[in-house]
Amino acid sequence: MATPFCDHMHRRPSRKARAVLAHSPPITSAVLAGSKSLDEAYNEVLIATGKINNDTIRLRKLGAGQWRRLRGAAGAS
Repeated sequence: MATPFCDHMHRRPSRKARAVLAHSPPITSAVLAGSKSLDEAYNEVLIATGKINNDTIRLRKLGAGQWRRLRGAAGAS
């Protein structure tokens, strides 16, 4: 019985495909349409998630700094 997959294709989606699927439906559509390679899409996802993670870290640090300043001002009264 022939399988619908070619010999060079895997039955499970690759890590790159899963990441693109989870991150961005428009990018996924571009890959499926053939206008963007999976590698290009994956690189975009890495950049976007890296930016999101960096922004989250910055916000946490800013929040912690604000909290310390407020606590210090309240304790000084």
